Amino acid sequence: MEVSNKLVATLLLLTIVISLAGTLVSLNKVGKLGFTITGMAVNTSRGVARLYVGALTELTNQVPTIDWGTGYVNSTFGSNCTMDSEGNLTGCVAFSPVYEGFLLENTGNKRLSVNFTSDKNASTFINGTDPLFQLKATPNFIAQQDNESIPAVDNEPSCNYGWYPNGTYLDVTTGGWYLCGNETEYPLHFGAGKDAVVIDLKVRVPEDATTGAKNATLTFLGTSP
Repeated sequence: MEVSNKLVATLLLLTIVISLAGTLVSLNKVGKLGFTITGMAVNTSRGVARLYVGALTELTNQVPTIDWGTGYVNSTFGSNCTMDSEGNLTGCVAFSPVYEGFLLENTGNKRLSVNFTSDKNASTFINGTDPLFQLKATPNFIAQQDNESIPAVDNEPSCNYGWYPNGTYLDVTTGGWYLCGNETEYPLHFGAGKDAVVIDLKVRVPEDATTGAKNATLTFLGTSP
């Protein structure tokens, strides 16, 4: 029996339709199972880096003590003994020369103003007739004193040259004053190279000063905005 071309074409078309229907049914079942057919598998994960930069207000006295030791007035040369922390002694016997003043350094990461108070003035610290108790401030860029936290000393003037008194001795008062800046200005930088000052002291001991140990405490306060 001869099969016509029309019948062959019809059977072929029917076969293709049945095959496509089976494929669609299979894909539908896979989809219901929650699978997706893709060309590749992808998985993503993340890492987070986190830190917090804190603020530190810190003023450090790297030379916390000025001590001339024990001595007395040489009355042959005058009626008093005068000495400072720059190595000078006049009319003194047995006292030891001091070559370093207080070294104040901004060791934080905030700009500061600096003021001080003292628990004594000249009469309560030294007493006697015409005693003297003074201080002066000198940027360490000029003083070139060692002991900064970073070995190299300052190479720029701290406080923008605004220390008071800058290079001149003034009488210490118990109330003190702002050495650098004020209530609204904070010019002492924290950057190495311009963050330190030397506070030198000068005292005059009269020959009628009472004997015994004599101590004065100066408190330096650094304030940041």
